[in-house]
Amino acid sequence: MGELMPFVSLRGIVAETGLIVVTGEQLLDRPVQWAHVSELTDPAPYLLGGELLLTAGVDLPADGERLDRYVRGLIDADVAALGFGLAPVHREIPPGLTRACGEHGLPLLAVPEHTPFLAVSRSVARAWEELRVEQMRALAEAQSRVTSAALEARRPLGAVVAATAEVLDGWALLISASGRTIARSPCAPEPDTDTIALARRLARAAGPRAASTHTSGGQVDLHPVGGGSAVLLVGRARPFTAPDRAVTAVCVGLLGLLTRSARSDDSQGRLLTRLLLGDGLGTDDTPPTPAAALLAVLLGRTPGEPVRVLRAIRPEGQPDPEEATAAARALSSPILDINGTQLRAVVSADTDEEALATLRDSTGALGVLSRPVHPADLPTADREARDLLPRAVAASVPLVARPSGPGVGALVERGTAGSWARTVLGPLLAAEDGEELCTLLRAWLAHHGGWESTAAATGLHRNSVRQRLARVQRLLDTDLADAGERARLWLALDWL
Repeated sequence: MGELMPFVSLRGIVAETGLIVVTGEQLLDRPVQWAHVSELTDPAPYLLGGELLLTAGVDLPADGERLDRYVRGLIDADVAALGFGLAPVHREIPPGLTRACGEHGLPLLAVPEHTPFLAVSRSVARAWEELRVEQMRALAEAQSRVTSAALEARRPLGAVVAATAEVLDGWALLISASGRTIARSPCAPEPDTDTIALARRLARAAGPRAASTHTSGGQVDLHPVGGGSAVLLVGRARPFTAPDRAVTAVCVGLLGLLTRSARSDDSQGRLLTRLLLGDGLGTDDTPPTPAAALLAVLLGRTPGEPVRVLRAIRPEGQPDPEEATAAARALSSPILDINGTQLRAVVSADTDEEALATLRDSTGALGVLSRPVHPADLPTADREARDLLPRAVAASVPLVARPSGPGVGALVERGTAGSWARTVLGPLLAAEDGEELCTLLRAWLAHHGGWESTAAATGLHRNSVRQRLARVQRLLDTDLADAGERARLWLALDWL
């Protein structure tokens, strides 16, 4: 893996295209990034460095001083070489150009008359593509070897570390956050005091990060593993390339899974098994059961601590593939279910309006939170969040259930309440646009009869809001100015 050349050499381009080396024979191992054609008298400002610059000498300076300045400009622009076309302007390379390139150390190549500049550009592009394909093949093989080590070995941590060192042609060492050696490859040196101190700082830091240092033995890269529970050190005499770092990233991911599994498989597996076999979540008057303990482990809390249920909706449509990751990060909870536009989660009791705002910013989901409840009361909290969500949608703001509880709605059997609601709102529901009118009425009631705020929440003009609500009033044969009627309609919409 480490033997791959990370660049296309000028020597390879010369061999491929048949260009004639005029000066700089000893410089043909320098890298070529691209081939570029320019007839400018000063092309340097338009170059990025590493180019094989091709010119037919259309506006090439004639006197020696200007030629010298032209070549020095190419040197300053870090041009890899100058290719001079022998047709149709010049039949031979001007002696002054040959002299300037020889004096300043710029490889000068003659492009034969039968070799188009386009053929040279294609040759460079083809060489880069071949290199890319070779690197991808080698990367796939290296990743396969590291992954196979994790799957097939009896001691997967040590096998992954050893395989990583082998494909990198270097050494690898896995240490704990305290500096204790967990696994090492053959020939891995003992890290010095400064390297250990750097590893400990990485383990304590938050978020993705890495570090690199140099020792007497060469370069050493450090990568935290498993959220900082361990640190992987990889080193060798020469610098690491991009494909090397890609292999290291695979190794870090595998080690993270393996270390996490080693820490939690026994406890979580035992708790999950008991949960699946029928243990409940306990009550306020009983000790925490294994299911409650598992819930606490997943949330990072003490068994029996209060929890909340969160429900949310994304009006835009189906979530993207990274929705669950973004939502879990916003809520700090892995107990998450996303089904189409609906999102439901169990979160810790200290989750608040700020978390709902973060969820909306990161995923576009509008959410609500139940009251904090004992784990045994999660079904009740789920119903509370379900009933609260339509109110949040109507008001277009996240909501948190009041400490006093779900209110009068919890005292009425849901089937009876729904039947009563359909009776009260029947004339409205029978209209062709009944669903839109119900949504508008809910928004108007949620904004306490405010015309401007209702218009802003629904995207309608204020006059349209007035006209449609007047139609609602006629269909229902009611007086929307009456507080009792408003309360009755709010309960009907809530129970609908």
